[in-house]
Amino acid sequence: MMPLHPGQVHIWLFPFTQVDDAGLLARYEPLLSPLERACQQRYYFEKDRRRYLCTRALERFVLSEYTHVPPMQWKFERNAYGKPEISRSHHPGIPPLRFNLSHTDRFIACAVTLENDIGVDIEQMNGQIDVMGIGSHYFSSQEKNDLEACAPLTRQENFFELWTLKEAYMKARGLGLQIPLDAVTISHNGNQLLLSFSPACPDAPERWQLHHYRLKHSCALSFAVAASKSIKPQQVLMTKCIPFLSIAPVQHLLLYRT
Repeated sequence: MMPLHPGQVHIWLFPFTQVDDAGLLARYEPLLSPLERACQQRYYFEKDRRRYLCTRALERFVLSEYTHVPPMQWKFERNAYGKPEISRSHHPGIPPLRFNLSHTDRFIACAVTLENDIGVDIEQMNGQIDVMGIGSHYFSSQEKNDLEACAPLTRQENFFELWTLKEAYMKARGLGLQIPLDAVTISHNGNQLLLSFSPACPDAPERWQLHHYRLKHSCALSFAVAASKSIKPQQVLMTKCIPFLSIAPVQHLLLYRT
């Protein structure tokens, strides 16, 4: 089993578009529950069905790396807002694992830690999107001003930094759309992230640690984890994984953290 200690976050990255082995994909199929299999079939495009299958395979494979539970035997439940969690009634004796998932057109990311709420977001930095238009709807006044003040060449990167950090925080809270995105303000001083909240999102910045990374293939990745200030900073291990085939370390550049 892979060791996971308090104060550690493990990020698993699955480049699922690289999987074209029909035998390997067939090995993933039995991992789906009947409900998940029905959900997979609702996707119209084959690429979306494949991504769904690979997401569920990564989820189960990764969690089994920390326990004696076989990938096929995992049971999950969702909170009132739809965030998935391990079913403790089905797995009472395992470590207090917490996890979260995100995906782009190329990668699926799974973040794992112990006990604490966690959220992860990964995005492909797409130069075709209207960053100022999107920012005007979802960012706080300070964030919009900061984005507007950016040099045009760095504006896209700064947009995806803010977007992934905010999404990671929202996912860690597990409250769905109950929190407006503009209720959370993220800025930075050098490589230090600063976090603040409006009355629409009552929370304490000191409860959270946020990290933002730049990966190859123009990907931005952020995670947010609720953690004690006594464990600072989080120790992060990032791994490239193709379930049942290969595991290798990933080179990554930490740009900012709280």
